[in-house]
Amino acid sequence: MDYQYESCPICRNLLEDVCLECTENNKTENCRVVIGKCGHPFHEHCMNQWLVSRSFCPLCNENWEEGLMPRAYQEYMRILDSILRLKPYLKVIIFPKITSFKREFVNQTIEALIKRCCILMHDLFAN
Repeated sequence: MDYQYESCPICRNLLEDVCLECTENNKTENCRVVIGKCGHPFHEHCMNQWLVSRSFCPLCNENWEEGLMPRAYQEYMRILDSILRLKPYLKVIIFPKITSFKREFVNQTIEALIKRCCILMHDLFAN
């Protein structure tokens, strides 16, 4: 992660994990991260709750204005999650019992996901 913060400064859950609201509602996906123009990232639900009574970033006290990075960041995190979900299958590649077709499929899938992450990161920081 290219941000100084790995966890949401409001709920303290990891940014790639769901926020407290999603945890309480048993939602395991689509917990969006928002990033202020100041560069500080938060879970969207956490920040929405914060903004009910305040209009500034909880970390730097600048007026809150959502930045332009969240969509690309979310896509980046989704792809990283896909790579991590493949991680258990990576162990299978070591064993000779796996067919060469399956090994090649897993390797190509991982390679494609990594390339997509690189493209997204380039687009994210080119703006």
